[in-house]
Amino acid sequence: YLVREISLKHCVMDVLARNKQFLIQNGVRVDTETLSAKDSVYSDDKWIEFVINQTILNSIKYKKDNTPVIVVSSADHGDYASLSISDNGMGIRRSEIGRIFDKGFVGSNGRAGNHATGIGLYLCKQLCIKLGIDIEVESEFGQYTTVRLRFPKSNHLGE
Repeated sequence: YLVREISLKHCVMDVLARNKQFLIQNGVRVDTETLSAKDSVYSDDKWIEFVINQTILNSIKYKKDNTPVIVVSSADHGDYASLSISDNGMGIRRSEIGRIFDKGFVGSNGRAGNHATGIGLYLCKQLCIKLGIDIEVESEFGQYTTVRLRFPKSNHLGE
């Protein structure tokens, strides 16, 4: 890990640029209006971009047939900064939400033909633990999913 001060907006924009074609092919609109250029954190940009990328790919993979939208926002909360990625996709069943970070867990959406492996969110959780970042998921089945990362305002991991 190479922990240094990084811009959350820069990380998000890099991931969106890498996935531009996939987003266009799937008709996904991305809203970054509430993503602040001022929100910087101490972390490893390569691994944060991995987590953001996995989240964006899941938002695309589990989109509904409506007009798919991903909203990315950040905020400074004083002692921590947050990055939220929300979509208006399939959502996650309440009975499954507690297991989504388990290694190999494939929920009902993944079993419905989306070629899920149950490894992506597991790796995201493990990376967040190593980097001292809280990751949480909020979802309403059939409505939305929000992945929220909380970055401590410190350059000392594990405090």
